[in-house]
Amino acid sequence: MQGKDLLNSKLIPGITMRGVVPIFYLLEVTRELMDALQSGTYPMQETCLRKCIPPVRSPDQYSQFGMRRLEDRKVVLKCFEAFKKFLVVDP
Repeated sequence: MQGKDLLNSKLIPGITMRGVVPIFYLLEVTRELMDALQSGTYPMQETCLRKCIPPVRSPDQYSQFGMRRLEDRKVVLKCFEAFKKFLVVDP
């Protein structure tokens, strides 16, 4: 990287979709993790992946129907709105 300092860590957001069921993730990628990946070794420190399944009233139905129910759709859309803060692009 020309002219930029290396970061010690970076929070990487992600969303997976299974049909109409979004699940939100946050992964902190550290320099140690990158070094381990580049060298093909395991990092000494455990890597933690944070997962958020929207807090709907009926989780068993959510996994099957996702955002089809209006009640669940409101909760999921609030999660999308809250997740925006992790999508800030670095200048």
